[in-house]
Amino acid sequence: VLALIVVFVILTVLGVIICLARKKIMESRKNADVVSATFPLGDTLGIGRHVSKYDACSMDYTSPYEQLFRDIDDRLKIDASRLQFEAEIGRGHFGIVSRATYTAPDGTKKKVACKVLKQSVDGVGDFILEGLTMHRFDHPHLMPLIGLTLTEGKIPVIVADFMENGDLRTYLRDDSKIITLRSLLRFAQQIAEGMNHLHICRSVHCDLAARNCMLSADLTIRIGDFGLCRRISDESDAYEPSHKHRDVPFPWMAPEAIVTEKVN
Repeated sequence: VLALIVVFVILTVLGVIICLARKKIMESRKNADVVSATFPLGDTLGIGRHVSKYDACSMDYTSPYEQLFRDIDDRLKIDASRLQFEAEIGRGHFGIVSRATYTAPDGTKKKVACKVLKQSVDGVGDFILEGLTMHRFDHPHLMPLIGLTLTEGKIPVIVADFMENGDLRTYLRDDSKIITLRSLLRFAQQIAEGMNHLHICRSVHCDLAARNCMLSADLTIRIGDFGLCRRISDESDAYEPSHKHRDVPFPWMAPEAIVTEKVN
């Protein structure tokens, strides 16, 4: 009986902490200017050496996304006319993911996954930053960026490799799959190698979950969804989230991140 009381008290305290942290984060989001589409642009993300700030209300463009897209390194852009959309395969916080065929400038074709920003959400800066963050990493177990583009309606699109076997969570729950201990160990090793590379690059993923680990045709893991990924400060050895338009994964956040909104 005493043990049950202790467990109940611990769960109650944790619940209160999470509720207070959620309230604090939501209040900070309300104070953020959700009308302005602003975010830092740096040479590490392929956009030049200056740091700019854009206000969606003051842009003299058909779409507020065009100014943000204009300053992206041309090498990261692809022509939207080279994409043939086929079918929707998933939905996330920021975007709708569709399978498509991409025709490269040399004429070769490949299947890709296109994440299109939902028009009903704020945070276009965070969405584009997710694609630019993908470009920073080059590792066999991290999802590579193929390119960024705008639809005819001037909506941003992140283009990445299409992963034939979907996400790891769905794969593991599929009773028709034969999953061996060797396979599980291989998945774990590949995920660890990908996360180690992020560590070497002084970055924090902040949303590592089976649903964000994608499987290729040969069952190679590639970690995706870098919407919450941020770089660790060189000065303080700490990370402070800058996303204001996206829910954070409370169940597996580090305790210090819940209390202080910082990770070290």
